[in-house]
Amino acid sequence: MEDETLPMIPFMSAIYGKIAQQMLECADFISHYSEITSAWKRLGKNIGKETDDTIQSYNKAFDDLMQQFPDRAVRDTV
Repeated sequence: MEDETLPMIPFMSAIYGKIAQQMLECADFISHYSEITSAWKRLGKNIGKETDDTIQSYNKAFDDLMQQFPDRAVRDTV
């Protein structure tokens, strides 16, 4: 098992780094949400739609990153 895991460490490290970066961006959005919505309101944007769109983009980014783990495992075993 160890022999199979060691070559994946650099790949997994890169993915973990991307996940951490995505989490920071999401946390920043949450912590500055009131400021962001104030700006959207001043710009005449639909706050509910903008919020939903932003959340969906974070969800998609996380899903895409998490999908890379099984995709890599399947490619490596085939």
